[in-house]
Amino acid sequence: MSLPEGDVHKHFTDGYKPTETLLAMKVTHEWWPRFCRIEITWDWLDNGSSTFDKNDYIITIDSATMLDTSYYRIEWVGPAITTTRIANPNDSLHLYYWAYPGAENPDVADMTDIDSTYWLDATLTGCYPATYFVSYWKDADPDGIGPLTPDGIVGANDTITVWNAASMTSEDYLIRAYETGFVGKEIKTEPPEPLPTGNYHFDNRDGYRPPDGDPVNSVWHELYPVYCRIWTANAWADLDINGKLSATDSLYMERDSETSGYLMKWIGPTIVTTPVGTPSDSMFLNYVMRDACTGLEKGTCHDNPDVNPIDSAIGTYWQEVSGDEDVYFCAGWKNNTVPVLDSCDTI
Repeated sequence: MSLPEGDVHKHFTDGYKPTETLLAMKVTHEWWPRFCRIEITWDWLDNGSSTFDKNDYIITIDSATMLDTSYYRIEWVGPAITTTRIANPNDSLHLYYWAYPGAENPDVADMTDIDSTYWLDATLTGCYPATYFVSYWKDADPDGIGPLTPDGIVGANDTITVWNAASMTSEDYLIRAYETGFVGKEIKTEPPEPLPTGNYHFDNRDGYRPPDGDPVNSVWHELYPVYCRIWTANAWADLDINGKLSATDSLYMERDSETSGYLMKWIGPTIVTTPVGTPSDSMFLNYVMRDACTGLEKGTCHDNPDVNPIDSAIGTYWQEVSGDEDVYFCAGWKNNTVPVLDSCDTI
């Protein structure tokens, strides 16, 4: 395992362990690259293991503003220790458990012995994380008050002898904290290139509807900006906790090993229309309800209508799936034999 430069290195400061099924409102402290940044976990997108581990996603909020949101794909989870050098308490080491060269994602159960274990510098002070070897561990009274009653597990007030493989030196350190650490790759929610309105548009291709609940594994067809790419949803954050995919939720989708995260702005019926007489000219339109577009301003109509069948199309507003997002008003509707708006109707 290695901790590549550019990843974010954090640890939990409230005693959280990965086997806990609730990961909301947990406190994280960042070691690299923004040392001492405090973020609160908002939601956890499990990969199906029911344990916080590699390939999960988490959403965090900056504790200072309670506004700035970050998204991380988890690459490693394991024990983390904060230590100070006994000879000079101003010197500290922040270390991730490496188990042994080549090991990834070790268990985070309480460790009963760390003699002859490898650790990586979580602060990435050089181009690559320094490697440390713990040659000796001395168990100590966990509260430091005494009398000496070792608890048999690695924790605060224990001492370790650390060998620095790069400098070929050995030092004694005092463990200040034993916690759960993780390495995540931050996912940018903004599009990689500017779009006319910044929106991505998809339509579902496997019959999923929001009342179905969890959209993971549902299949989506990209309408804009790159037409006809097929994506599969692989993670979902139900941020409004209503049990269905809706505006303000986050959805992660993948295709050909590429994963992208999206903040939902709108979900509702989409229709494909062709002008009568010129069927080669098609247009995709999103339903934006009645009176949803005051003044018909572009880009202001996303207010998340329900996806129940539309039984009265006249007087509804529709927004084109395109960079311009032009708005249309339905002034007439010729229905077929089914009393709802559907295929083969004329509007």
